[in-house]
Amino acid sequence: MGAGGFFVWDLARFFPTALGTLGDDYSLFLPWLLAGVYWHAVNGWGALPGFVPSFCGGVPFLFDPQSVYLSVPQVLAFWVPPVRALLWAWIGFGFSGAAGMVALLRVVFGVSGAGSVLGGVLFLLNGFYSDRVVFGHFTYHGFMMLPWVALAVLGGRGRIGVRGAVAGLLLAYVFYSGGINVLLPMLLGIALLALAAGGRAGRSAWGASALGLGVFVALSAYKLLPALAFAAQVVRPVALRMSPDLVSLLGGLGVSLFLPQALAWIDPARLVLDRVEFEYGVGLVPLVLVAAGAWRWRRAWRWRPGVVAVWAVLLAVPVLVNWDALGLRWAVLHVPVLRSMSVMLRFWSAYVPLLCALAAVCLDRLVRSPGGRRWLAAGCVAVAVGQAAATDTGWYAEQRYDPVGVEAGWERVRDGGAVPAVTRVGDPWRGGRVMSSRNDALTEGVSAFPCYAPMFGYHMQSFPGEPLVEGPVLAARDGRLNLRNPACYVFPGANGCSPGDAFTVEQAGEAAAFAGYRPFAYAWPWWQWGAAGVSLGALAGCVGMIAFAIVRRRGL
Repeated sequence: MGAGGFFVWDLARFFPTALGTLGDDYSLFLPWLLAGVYWHAVNGWGALPGFVPSFCGGVPFLFDPQSVYLSVPQVLAFWVPPVRALLWAWIGFGFSGAAGMVALLRVVFGVSGAGSVLGGVLFLLNGFYSDRVVFGHFTYHGFMMLPWVALAVLGGRGRIGVRGAVAGLLLAYVFYSGGINVLLPMLLGIALLALAAGGRAGRSAWGASALGLGVFVALSAYKLLPALAFAAQVVRPVALRMSPDLVSLLGGLGVSLFLPQALAWIDPARLVLDRVEFEYGVGLVPLVLVAAGAWRWRRAWRWRPGVVAVWAVLLAVPVLVNWDALGLRWAVLHVPVLRSMSVMLRFWSAYVPLLCALAAVCLDRLVRSPGGRRWLAAGCVAVAVGQAAATDTGWYAEQRYDPVGVEAGWERVRDGGAVPAVTRVGDPWRGGRVMSSRNDALTEGVSAFPCYAPMFGYHMQSFPGEPLVEGPVLAARDGRLNLRNPACYVFPGANGCSPGDAFTVEQAGEAAAFAGYRPFAYAWPWWQWGAAGVSLGALAGCVGMIAFAIVRRRGL
């Protein structure tokens, strides 16, 4: 209860902070949430927003790889103010992740109740989750579903088909909620857990894992193919950050995992990246317990060369993708998905669930008596909470994004006001205007240009086509309107246009519908029809399989 209460308090004080602000990266995601609310207010549940007019004169929305429309916080924001929706969602995912870790440790690793609770608390308090959701890394919240995915594929109970369906559904949620950058670290983390579980996972884990991956790909096809097409059209610029100093890299990893409190004492200029990129803290408890366990059983280990080799490879991956030597930069830049990730340190998150699980296992084996385990676990929980509470969070408390404009826009629509259709393209910061983020201009019916859209680069280096001009979106110039046809970013061939093309004068009706957050006519290529069919069929199959298993289990 104490750890859970601390977790809730630790998050709640940043939503908002004492200054009334949120983490800087919410300047992207809070306007996105409001755009989703606007779309839902106009169309209800009957249509998905492939595109919205709210930013940069019209952009892909659901088809953006980081789209958050199909996420729990977005659904909550249909009913409660966005900041409250965020807080409720982050608390819920935190406790869900802790419960999943407890279940995984009990079922797969056979850990005692005391050890499992310790593992759950360590996972609940991990800095990779809490610090990122405070800063505004919205799309990383799905990381807390990792223990449930691992339990589905490693649990060994139930039919392989059902376990694979559950794992695939959970991974698909991570993808649809924008977590494309966290999926590979999650899969690596699950592989490390499977290796640690060893024979306890059972042979069926291979089948459940393969099926889960297949289901995930099938479910994700509807968004995956157009997202890849969008990424290929705009070719987002990436400045890959890697270090040539392996010793410093390993030292940084140790600090990030076990003593992240030291980050507050380091000159920000030496960190190179924002402090949040180094926050992975599981604390000193796993380090001490795992070291003690390793020392105690050092002579009992059976060194099987094959197993040792697999351990070495998997454990080395998060380090190697950050080491600028031996041609590794070239390799990373030529691997799909990896080459679009600018911060490879995020692979360090794969160590987080493994350390939480190993700490719980070691506690059980170091202390045999149930009473002793409970006392040791209680002491370890106290140390973990104390270490987390000792963190200097001043840097996070000083973040500057002001959500008042988005919250006010939400209130107007919630109170029965009309959704402000986009009528102009403009720069809301011009003329000394005070607005926390350019993207907040959607509350006034303005599609911001320049805008904050990571797919075009943080400084819009990859924004294609002729620059937009400030003025009405339906104003005609040389046969074209002042509003982009966003289908051209994703499906240019099927719509006879090029990325960055505007609506033509002949498409004024479609442009007006789009500006009012309504669907407009555009064509899908054959492969998108196929992807939609595959995803819909996979979803129906998963739901049917799970429903059948429930009915059969209850004997109905």
